[in-house]
Amino acid sequence: MLVLVLVRHFIQGFDFYSYLMSFIVSIFFTLVFLLVRKITHNGLGFGDVKLIFITSFCFGLVKSYIALILACLFGIVFIAVKNKNSQEKINKVPFAPFISSGYFLVQLFYGLVK
Repeated sequence: MLVLVLVRHFIQGFDFYSYLMSFIVSIFFTLVFLLVRKITHNGLGFGDVKLIFITSFCFGLVKSYIALILACLFGIVFIAVKNKNSQEKINKVPFAPFISSGYFLVQLFYGLVK
């Protein structure tokens, strides 16, 4: 993920205000997901929180918000389908693949929708 930050730096150029806003957005999302982690008694892994910090720094507020909503929807659909088709019910799944999928789709299609 550090590579993404460096690539962003070289493509967009260094803009202190942009980096400051990205940092504030990433702190906001990190605090929200740390709160979720605390409320769910470590139901959300710390690796997921770190992934959210880095990706929200790279993508900003709007893209991060859309990507995290997509990630939650993907996770809910995955658990629903898995529980419907299986005898043993699951309630915990790794969230990182859904976070990555959400960010990937937002990066891929955000310019087309906007």
